Amino acid sequence: GRHQVGFSCFRRSEFVPYLAKLCNMPLVVSIENSECFALSSEFEFKLAGNYSLPYGVDFGAVLQSFAGLERVITWQPAATLYPNGQRTQAQTIVLTEPGALFGERWDQLDVNFKKNIRYGSKAHTFQVDIFNVFNNNSIRTMTDTVGTSLGQVTAILPGRFPRLAYQFKW
Repeated sequence: GRHQVGFSCFRRSEFVPYLAKLCNMPLVVSIENSECFALSSEFEFKLAGNYSLPYGVDFGAVLQSFAGLERVITWQPAATLYPNGQRTQAQTIVLTEPGALFGERWDQLDVNFKKNIRYGSKAHTFQVDIFNVFNNNSIRTMTDTVGTSLGQVTAILPGRFPRLAYQFKW
């Protein structure tokens, strides 16, 4: 059957030739920098592919791995710390070095199944997509201001959800 795999990342490594050999498939590679798989918090990658199954059903999958966002911890001194308990303007002090602190890495797997039914010049397409197959709830953002809410989670990866689609072409 037809099959294709695509891969892209932001750093280069020996993983790409290994992946091509492992899959024994045509490999579409997009490398935008060097040194890809140091497994640091600086890179992200996507692996996408599709495969034709029996009865004309197409299967596709996308695996994405994103670096956690850089965290910049800040602090605003209270007005009571200034002479006479007053300040002329609020000051925000950055407490972390740039590039020193990152949120957790998060991964997501999405899959889809598609069936095309043709008759004459018309076509029906039925599709089922499942996003976030492993129901990963990785932290996307959190509070970075010193205070009682420092480190409090403000957003997580949306839970697993399906999508049903139908398309008619005439």
